[in-house]
Amino acid sequence: MENILITGASSFLGNRLSKALLSTKTNQVHAIIRDQTLETRLADGFLKSNFHAYDGTLNSLRKTIDHVQPTLIYNLSSLYMRDTSSENIEAMVESNFLFGLKLLEVLKEKNIKCNFINFGTYSQYFSEGDNYSFNMYSGLKNSFTEALNLYSEDIGLNNTNLILYDSYGPGDWRPKLLPLVRQAILQNNRISLSEPDIIIDITHIDDVVNACILAKEKQILTASENVFCVSGERYKISQLMELIEKIVGKKLALKWGEYSLPDKKIKDPWIGNKLPGWTRKIDLEEGLRSYLQ
Repeated sequence: MENILITGASSFLGNRLSKALLSTKTNQVHAIIRDQTLETRLADGFLKSNFHAYDGTLNSLRKTIDHVQPTLIYNLSSLYMRDTSSENIEAMVESNFLFGLKLLEVLKEKNIKCNFINFGTYSQYFSEGDNYSFNMYSGLKNSFTEALNLYSEDIGLNNTNLILYDSYGPGDWRPKLLPLVRQAILQNNRISLSEPDIIIDITHIDDVVNACILAKEKQILTASENVFCVSGERYKISQLMELIEKIVGKKLALKWGEYSLPDKKIKDPWIGNKLPGWTRKIDLEEGLRSYLQ
């Protein structure tokens, strides 16, 4: 039996991963929550006693670690903002860097040696696969990854970094491309898009969850060998829209250029080594047929 601790459990992936882990009945699954956590976005099946409040202090994390004694941590804590401002920068630093740093320090203090699966983004590798950040969000992710490697060497954590791309699936509440396209189709609205030649790398959420579960079997300690991509099918947005039109059987009101991108943009996402042993099971056309119903 694993004692599993999840941060970011109310994210779309956190919800679906929690659901999968809870379904086995062989794991003790715990989640760190905050005052602003939306409980409606937490997976069904959690014991109320397995929710642990984080109030920003090390002491709240000490209580959680003492109670859980985790053998596996999934760190999904994240806050994405395309642009920084004086209103969001502190929250971005807290969610993407400082919270994780506090968690690592408590693990060190308590001498907890566990598997630690961290989640990053392809935009951390903006320049030909180097750790060159695309924006402040990915810069904070890179900073935490470096800190995680240092702590792992110091206290003997087994850490794996999974690099995520776009995902989709039923119940997705995020304001991302496919949920917005689905809503526009259902409401017969026009669809505001950016540029037709932008490439999107996309995977069904169930396949991403399978990668998360597979990753817990990896015990890789060296920073040069512990970064793996959960990369799916890659389409230009124009090709993706053609596929969707084929599936729904009608032309869509596509408005290219209405969704503006900054001058600095990712047109072809970096892709590195895929997680060994992982393959996607749901191809995009099959997944979209179900999703767009």
